[in-house]
Amino acid sequence: RQNKPILKPHSYLQALVTEFQVTDSTEAKEQVLANLANFAYDPSNYEYLRQLQVLDLFLDMLTEDNETLVEFAMGKGCPEHPPLSPGQGHRGQML
Repeated sequence: RQNKPILKPHSYLQALVTEFQVTDSTEAKEQVLANLANFAYDPSNYEYLRQLQVLDLFLDMLTEDNETLVEFAMGKGCPEHPPLSPGQGHRGQML
């Protein structure tokens, strides 16, 4: 069995963003956006998310017709984590 290399947070997040951008599968987009949303709950990831423009991606998803994408972008799709307070998000915006 071949072991996968362990990716650093920035590399892993970049891989998720790339997957989101190139996939045509709605289900894959939902899964990737859910993963990105989970990373957004950890303040240690904020700089990586900002650099990769993930916060802008979340904002873009708010206008999608797909309710699941909208909910993940708003952070409602991750019930195991409480929502961030306004001061914790990107430029004071919610995640």
